[in-house]
Amino acid sequence: MSWGIIGGSYYVLLSYVGAGALSANGTGIGFFYALDGAGYMTGGGIAGRWLGSHDKMSRIAIMGAYGRQSLFLVFFARSTQLDPAIFWLLLMRIASGIVVTLDQVMLQVHVPQAYQGRIIALHGGLYGILMQISYLFGGWGIRTFGDAGFQHILSGSFRNCWTLGGPYNTENGIIARGHL
Repeated sequence: MSWGIIGGSYYVLLSYVGAGALSANGTGIGFFYALDGAGYMTGGGIAGRWLGSHDKMSRIAIMGAYGRQSLFLVFFARSTQLDPAIFWLLLMRIASGIVVTLDQVMLQVHVPQAYQGRIIALHGGLYGILMQISYLFGGWGIRTFGDAGFQHILSGSFRNCWTLGGPYNTENGIIARGHL
């Protein structure tokens, strides 16, 4: 869900940077989006293969992946050449793939089967609404703070996603923000 809050801003920023910054010209947009997808799929594969549905391990992995997203976005923001920017963007999206995959697994594991359809549909709907609002915020943020300044704001937002969303915890049969 937290990706919906900041994801649209990230995609606006990615288009802006890919369109002309870092000497990538027009092909940079498509290349960055392809790299974005490749990293996301790789992270999902890593999460599925090595983490699976191990509850405590998944919680730790999500926390670590949020931290890595933040750190790698800062490095991407500070890149002045295309090659390092590509490297940091790929690593950031691998971390994103881990977060999203484990988020979905944990929803399926912790939500009682009778409520799974409703909860997962609500999760998807809220995600979509938040993403659309985030697109608007992204355009405003780049115009107001510039691309590098806005990348740092997004990076701080990634870091704060852990404290806002918290890990999933099953106490008394419900999902609640919890502790490790």
